Amino acid sequence: MSAGQISNVTQRLLSLRKVIPSCFARKPRNLEDIDRWKATELRQFAVYTGKIVLKGILADQLYDHFMVFSVALSLLLCPTLAVEHNSYSKGLMKYFVGKAGELYGDHFMVYNVHSMVHLPEEAMAFGSLDACSAFPFDNYLGKLKRLVRSGKQPLIQVVKRLEEMSKSPLSVEASKPKFKRPNNAFILDEGKCCEAIEEREELDDSGYQMLLCKLFEKTEPLFRDPCDSRMLGCFKVQSRHAVMKLIPERQLTRKAIMMDIKSFAVVEFAEDSAVEIIPTSWLEETKEGTFCYWTFTNTRKLVKNCILPDKAKWRRCPLKKNMAKNRQSRKAKFSGFILRGILDTVLTAGCVTTPTSSVTSVKRATGLI
Repeated sequence: MSAGQISNVTQRLLSLRKVIPSCFARKPRNLEDIDRWKATELRQFAVYTGKIVLKGILADQLYDHFMVFSVALSLLLCPTLAVEHNSYSKGLMKYFVGKAGELYGDHFMVYNVHSMVHLPEEAMAFGSLDACSAFPFDNYLGKLKRLVRSGKQPLIQVVKRLEEMSKSPLSVEASKPKFKRPNNAFILDEGKCCEAIEEREELDDSGYQMLLCKLFEKTEPLFRDPCDSRMLGCFKVQSRHAVMKLIPERQLTRKAIMMDIKSFAVVEFAEDSAVEIIPTSWLEETKEGTFCYWTFTNTRKLVKNCILPDKAKWRRCPLKKNMAKNRQSRKAKFSGFILRGILDTVLTAGCVTTPTSSVTSVKRATGLI
């Protein structure tokens, strides 16, 4: 990747920090720091955020190759899909490893890359990759380290503290659903997703609390290659198809990531009365009025990919008025994503509208179609 591509991916990653739910241990950070990323950050990128931030920046051939790896990994992380589609995920992994040498050279073909071919076998033997993951052991080492108070006889200290903890276990309350973003998105069964809005006094027949939710019933795939994204719990929806519905709290178990990917505004420049459609991230509200950062270099491509403005180099132009706004959001989960908004909404499972005519006109005006 070039320096410009790395910078664009970094901008997208940092823009997702505010939409990552609290159940993730770490927020996305600079791609320049990837050599210092923790394993949990690499997993988050491979399974969730990478699908979003690399789109339109990475070359199509490289992006498709990454998607093969990401989809295979997503399948193997789900206990149900790891068994049902084990042979398919194995084919994806074999293709990924075989194509890697062609795309990145023989020096890329190290033992760790080859070992990915055997991941489907491990998932089949243990139920899923999470069932044989070393993440829990790595995390527990930190807890053991905090039990040591001095350098004298550390092993004895750990044993005594563990014995004390076993005799007086702490009660842990089940986490309650939250009603504010980014922690209120959930994937439901049968290919549906929702946003939890508020708690109600009603109970269902089993005595579970009922929650008022914004339910998205009509879904479309976010991508179709290398497979239909709905297989992974990743959907695209429209807000106009959402309904308010009471849902039992017990059904809200699969959290999702909700992320606003694209948001556009129609603006009129004060200098020459020109009208343009721009990402809302290019706007700046001040006491003096509304301004837009603008560049004449690769403008259409920058608009299409919603690249954040370089405020040090771009022109800061005053605007007459903000004529209209259209929002396109995308959301993602732990086993999927939720991408939603006025223009478009997407949902993906895990722990992530305007009329069609207006969407088409916006895309045509900006050269997106």
